[in-house]
Amino acid sequence: MLKTRALEKFLDQANTSGVNGIMLFNREGLTVARSGSRSINGSVYAALMSNIWETFERQVFEVYIDL
Repeated sequence: MLKTRALEKFLDQANTSGVNGIMLFNREGLTVARSGSRSINGSVYAALMSNIWETFERQVFEVYIDL
């Protein structure tokens, strides 16, 4: 099992030079860890994650159609 607090601390180190946040998610689209501004509402993260996941699924679907 991953230690999410330790992972989030590790990801915080990458939040430099214009990087505002990092999200790590598994193959099912569930958020494993996130790092960044805590002032952002959770619904913003949810909307971003939904958009990223939808784009990923669309790309995978198009690859299978081309086969």
